[in-house]
Amino acid sequence: MLNLNLSDVELSLNEYKRYSRQLLLPQIQLEGQKRLGRIKLLCVGAGALGSAIISYLAASGITNISIVDDDVVDISNLQRQPIHTLAFLNSLKVDSIKNSINKLNPHCHINSLPLKLSRANAYKLIQDHDLILDGTDNIESRYLIDEFCWLLGKPWIYGGVFQFEGQVSVFNYRGGPTYHDLYPRDSSQTTSLSCSEGGILGVVPGLIGLLQASEALKLTLGIGNTLSGQLLIVNIFTLQFKKIFIRKKFSIDNQRSILKIISPPAHDSHSEGEINYSIGVQTCKRLLKLNKIQLIDVRSEIEFAIEHIPGALNYPLTMLSEENTLKILFQLPTPLVVYCSLNSRAEVAYKLLAKAQIPCQKLENGLQAWKRNI
Repeated sequence: MLNLNLSDVELSLNEYKRYSRQLLLPQIQLEGQKRLGRIKLLCVGAGALGSAIISYLAASGITNISIVDDDVVDISNLQRQPIHTLAFLNSLKVDSIKNSINKLNPHCHINSLPLKLSRANAYKLIQDHDLILDGTDNIESRYLIDEFCWLLGKPWIYGGVFQFEGQVSVFNYRGGPTYHDLYPRDSSQTTSLSCSEGGILGVVPGLIGLLQASEALKLTLGIGNTLSGQLLIVNIFTLQFKKIFIRKKFSIDNQRSILKIISPPAHDSHSEGEINYSIGVQTCKRLLKLNKIQLIDVRSEIEFAIEHIPGALNYPLTMLSEENTLKILFQLPTPLVVYCSLNSRAEVAYKLLAKAQIPCQKLENGLQAWKRNI
């Protein structure tokens, strides 16, 4: 149970009626409902996972929810993010969610933060909230959440999805295991693909988001068994649910790590290590006009056929380990800029080409960033 001050929390007659079915539960009753009204939640991500998380938590009576996301609503999102609608295409996702929740539960205050979680803002954001929920689709954001939650002693609820499978766990709860225990930074998990790159069945993030929401309710109310120290793996294709235990083995305990966490770099738009080989959209456009670079799309042929940046050549990631492909790319007259939907495949492509000593950079945040800047 999270330590919350309930002395000044009161329910209106409308709220008594709204939450009447929950108030009947012996494990919740009036005190439990007040706890839901007091807790401050931060959801990092307003996409597929966030869509389910925020909808059900707002409906349940959690009235203080902050959402961090700098992305806009795209038509491809609607297949798995039903909180968004056609009316909000090309609008900020945080604004779309705030509009939906205002119609669902006007007692819920949504704090919309149209920004990207970074080393510069994570400390303040996480410090100001009681519980953090992971609605992201990239590994680096999860490491960032994990490091700052460890530093500040905050629990967070992890959710990951891919194709037909999803994962849920609770990290850093009462000294329990962290995300680093499950996926150390040197593990292969750091190069996994996102939904926009590997595909996803729309109901999978809905189910995983609901499980994350249920963990949030249990942690707030202090009821039931939580997934702290356990990873729940759900496969919709085979309809299998299984748990594995997470052994606490990692410690973010050396002075250099702590200084690195609490001392953000001057340029927060890049994570550590990206500055030297990432290129922004505007810079990329200027160099393209001057014929100074060659864009290489490392997505699949199908994705390339649906949409791509004009002038780009398509060399799927699977081809970049072939000797003939590397010879062709090496002979191209201008430096290469690789891109994919977001970053994951471009990151791997950059490493493969760098290993082959082929000059290249990667387009920061890929095709999605390019489309936002058209």
